Amino acid sequence: MTDYLRRFPICNKIAETLKLNIKFIHVFNEYNPNTQIYNGYNALFITNDDMVYGLGDNFWGSLGLGHNKSVQSPQLIPKLSHQGIQRFINGVFSFGDNFYGQLGRDIKKDDYFMKPENMMFFNDLDITDISCGFAHTLALTANGQYQDNYFERTFNVISLIGSGSFGEVFKVEDKIDGEINP
Repeated sequence: MTDYLRRFPICNKIAETLKLNIKFIHVFNEYNPNTQIYNGYNALFITNDDMVYGLGDNFWGSLGLGHNKSVQSPQLIPKLSHQGIQRFINGVFSFGDNFYGQLGRDIKKDDYFMKPENMMFFNDLDITDISCGFAHTLALTANGQYQDNYFERTFNVISLIGSGSFGEVFKVEDKIDGEINP
């Protein structure tokens, strides 16, 4: 594991004794509007004793520490520790920027969450994989169905405008600003 960690500069901030105890690590990018770039300065990792730590830029609170200040040394994330996490996919607990509703939570203007919270929408589903990104959360169930509740959380359907071989077109109202989109 320590050879693998050398690939990521952020891991240089983890003490060697702690590195020896890491079960797995998730290094990820985060868009920083101040620099207008995506960077690789965030890491979440789990140790062999099931403790979860985070460090990095944390601009949107995406480390789940309850704030959005930069974290230059590993910080314990109590709410995620001892949860038996097998990988980080933001599928059961979500945190970070929610501007597009990608956390599976209700959308509010200028919304981001700095502490992990359970995504209730996915609790009764047999999720086998989740893809999370800057503006989406998409879950695949064991029977091959996908779940993406972005549409339902974002729009109120006013009327069906048309349908055809490529799907249906709706007249909708945006739940955030009330704008009508034909």
